[in-house]
Amino acid sequence: MRLRFEERELELLRGSEQLRGARLAQNGRPDGLRTALTLAKAGNKLRRASAGALISLDENELDLLLEAVRLAVDEVPWATNPAAEADPARRDSVFAAFPELVEKGLWRGFAVTRDLQAVAERLRLALHPHS
Repeated sequence: MRLRFEERELELLRGSEQLRGARLAQNGRPDGLRTALTLAKAGNKLRRASAGALISLDENELDLLLEAVRLAVDEVPWATNPAAEADPARRDSVFAAFPELVEKGLWRGFAVTRDLQAVAERLRLALHPHS
C-alpha cells in the first residue's frame, strides 16, 4: 500500500515504532525476532520519508505499525501520570520515543495520545477500508 503522511503523523509513527522496538528488544524472545526485523524495516522507511511523500508499506508492516501505535496510545498516558507505578525503564522508553513529553512538559500527554489515536484510526482504515 502507498500512503502519504503529514510531518506530525510521521513523528508519531517513528516514536511508536521506536517504543515497540524497544519493548521487543527487552523481551528478547527468538520468536519476536522476525517481528522486530519487519518493524525495523517499516521504521527505516518512515525515517527516510518526508512529509507528503508516498511511502510503500506492505500489509504486515502496516499491521505492525498499527500495533506499535496502539501500544503508544496505552503507554503515553501511563508515562505522563505522576501517580503511575514506578518503572523508570518503561517510562524512559516512552520519553525517548516521544521527546516532546520532556521538552514541552508532561501535560502534552493528552494531546499526544489524541493524535496517536487519530493515526491508529487512519492505519486501521488503510488496512480494513470497509469496516
